[in-house]
Amino acid sequence: MIAGLHEDLTEKQVTKAWQSLLNTGCKLQTEKGQSLCVIYPGKTSDTPGSDFQDAVIKVNRHMLKGNIELHVKSSDWHKHEHDRNPVYNGVVLHVALQDDDAGEIKTQDGTVIPAVTIGRYLKRNPAASVLSRVPCAAVGINSPEVLLTIIDNAGLARFCEKAARFHYYLQRQDPGQALYSGIMTALGYARNQEPFRKLAEKVLLCVLESMVRENSQDESGLVLLLGIAGLLPSQRPQIDYSPFEDYAYVNELEKIWERMQRIDVMAYADWQPFE
Repeated sequence: MIAGLHEDLTEKQVTKAWQSLLNTGCKLQTEKGQSLCVIYPGKTSDTPGSDFQDAVIKVNRHMLKGNIELHVKSSDWHKHEHDRNPVYNGVVLHVALQDDDAGEIKTQDGTVIPAVTIGRYLKRNPAASVLSRVPCAAVGINSPEVLLTIIDNAGLARFCEKAARFHYYLQRQDPGQALYSGIMTALGYARNQEPFRKLAEKVLLCVLESMVRENSQDESGLVLLLGIAGLLPSQRPQIDYSPFEDYAYVNELEKIWERMQRIDVMAYADWQPFE
């Protein structure tokens, strides 16, 4: 039995233990003894498929980008038939609380993926064990020092996660576009981060800068963003659009959009308006 943890943990609790373990910054190794560094842990998903998506990890010197799947036992990978399901071909790391001799972890296309068993690390990291058992609001910690350590580690992990994400994009695009994409994503808050990120990919910063240089008094940059996003009044399916007699500004935006080349336009349904 793992100190501070029960063997009958649910996958949800294992997920919390994994996230808390990453916050401690301990050094990890795969089951084959390779060094493992989680640069970006990925974003959680409530859709069918992997537990964390778009993660970035480094195994020895090899950078891998893909999904992370978690289980209580390593054999659950085969028990749940993930090795037969092509949906899990994008997994680059398998995390299990216990290793019960499952052998190699392979995807449906035959790729052997790295695996890590976190039980032995949790023995040495009581803070991770505590957080894995109960919700954050219910953690009963009498030591201010331990509590401050947990908070500091969580803040540092969040900072490193965001820094790693920018580092990843800086390797693939110029600094201005990377910053622009980050600002656009942040503008989406919790519900619209993904559509804002897609919008930044469809309307590049260099295009907007060029439009401003050509005519700084024109609203064409704004119209391009709204039009490609699918957010102009004429693009909203719930509105029976006709020219607004009293809204000259809105009509002017629509006229500018009509003159633009319309390619790769997002759907209004991609967005989640706040009500």
